[in-house]
Amino acid sequence: MALTAKQERFVQEYLIDLNATQVAIRAGYSEKTAKSVGSKNLTKPDIAKAIAAALSERAERVEVTQDYVLACIVDSMEQAKLPGEYSPVAVIRGAELLGRHLGLFNKLLHGNDSGNPLPNPRGSLVSHFKYRGSFWVSSPLSQPLQLPTFSCSRPSLLASLS
Repeated sequence: MALTAKQERFVQEYLIDLNATQVAIRAGYSEKTAKSVGSKNLTKPDIAKAIAAALSERAERVEVTQDYVLACIVDSMEQAKLPGEYSPVAVIRGAELLGRHLGLFNKLLHGNDSGNPLPNPRGSLVSHFKYRGSFWVSSPLSQPLQLPTFSCSRPSLLASLS
């Protein structure tokens, strides 16, 4: 089935920011219904196929692959660790992105692959933080949260995360 003009525009606009609500508005749908229309459009098979094809075409055109992105993150982290260039924020952000790629945070929240919660001697790490808008903040604690320290360069640790 062919896409309507609005649906075609939805597909093209989706490539800009991947925000279905804003895409629906820019594609000409009502602001009042944009959230539901955007969500529904993403589930329609013809629109989903068109979006997947457009994303794939763009990835080929700009020659960006998962391997390239991961290599850039690792390179940036290594650069940020150099003397005179040291940036703990950059290192932590890179580690966060790699952790997301590995599904590490899903494992922390929902347990390991077998469904069993991961051991945490300090209790649930998640209970110590709350999501506030676009960032996590520490909840008030009766005692400071003590997290184990480790080096990101330990191969055994990295292997256990995958």
